[in-house]
Amino acid sequence: MEWIVTIIVAIISGGCGLVSSIIVARTSSEKMLHQLELNQAVQNEKMSNYQKSTNEKIDELRGQIAVQSEYGTKIALLEQRVGGLEARLGHIE
Repeated sequence: MEWIVTIIVAIISGGCGLVSSIIVARTSSEKMLHQLELNQAVQNEKMSNYQKSTNEKIDELRGQIAVQSEYGTKIALLEQRVGGLEARLGHIE
C-alpha cells in the first residue's frame, strides 16, 4: 500500500511541476512576443523617420536643380543675345 501512496505523490508532484513549467513557458512566450512587437514598432518608427528625412533631402535637391536649370536657360539666352549683338556690331563696323 505504501508504494501506491508513493506513486500517487510522485504523479501529483510531476503534474504540478508540469503545470508550473507550462505557466512559466507561456508567460515567457508572451513577454517575448510583446518585446518583439515593441522592437518592431521602434524599427518602423525609425524607418519612417529615415524615409521622411530622405524625402525632404530629395525635395531640396530637386529645388536646387530647378534653380540651376533656370540659370542654364538664362545663360543660353544671354549667349544668344550677345551673339546677335556681336553680329549686328560686326555689320556696323
